[in-house]
Amino acid sequence: MKARLFVIVVGIIVTSVTVVGASDGVTPRETGAQEDTGVVDSVAEAASAETGASAGPTTAMITSEKMIEKLSAGYWLALERVQAIPRCAGLFAELDADGVEMLTTTMYMATHPMDEQTICQSAAAFTWVGGVHTRVCRRFSTLSKERAAMTLIHEALHHAGLTEQPQDPDAMSAREIDGMVEDACGRKSLKRELSARLER
Repeated sequence: MKARLFVIVVGIIVTSVTVVGASDGVTPRETGAQEDTGVVDSVAEAASAETGASAGPTTAMITSEKMIEKLSAGYWLALERVQAIPRCAGLFAELDADGVEMLTTTMYMATHPMDEQTICQSAAAFTWVGGVHTRVCRRFSTLSKERAAMTLIHEALHHAGLTEQPQDPDAMSAREIDGMVEDACGRKSLKRELSARLER
């Protein structure tokens, strides 16, 4: 019985660690980009009031104030975008999930030093598919607020079950997921949504 239990536990651990989704978090299009301002922010602020998530991101083992500040800024902007832009919320709906729920139920954690030497060399954060823990790499604190938000949405999609190459050969690559998130949830998408609302 003990041997069988050990095999089951090892099987669960191995299965959990083999499927990782990582967001590179840094793309050339972010260089020199300005944060949302003016009337675009009014849509986001109105949406933020509807989230009902007032406690901020849940964190563990993160001691850097700069990291906590960037994580908080990205988290609130990510929530606003999921609330304000139907196409952004739709990314989660396609996975039978709710974007706000995925963001608010995530536990954001510091990375292990070994992760900084491996996964974090090409990612700003990573999440095991279907898991509630998102590991935040040190480089995350250097991202703009906009890029941080897009990274958190990317990771929340993995929390919702979105797979990624190379673990799933039939899935999108990390860059393709970044592009999809940017297109559906980025600043341009928010402006399109605002224009559509003004035309109604």
